[in-house]
Amino acid sequence: MKPKVKILCITDSNMKRKENDMKDKYVIIDLRNMDYMKNEKGKINYYDTLEDACLTCGMYEFEDAWVCKLIFNHIE
Repeated sequence: MKPKVKILCITDSNMKRKENDMKDKYVIIDLRNMDYMKNEKGKINYYDTLEDACLTCGMYEFEDAWVCKLIFNHIE
């Protein structure tokens, strides 16, 4: 069963994007404490597919979490 997902993407067509290896990956944010899903070393877990991230949410039985797609990396 595929999860119901709403994706909101606001971009400016004049904005230049800096490509990196995190673009189009997914992260999980726990809305109870606004923390990211992290690995044993304390680093943020990145998921290659929406399905992988959603299955992780189910496996850990998160009560209230967002799966977010990384689309833009702002670097100054």
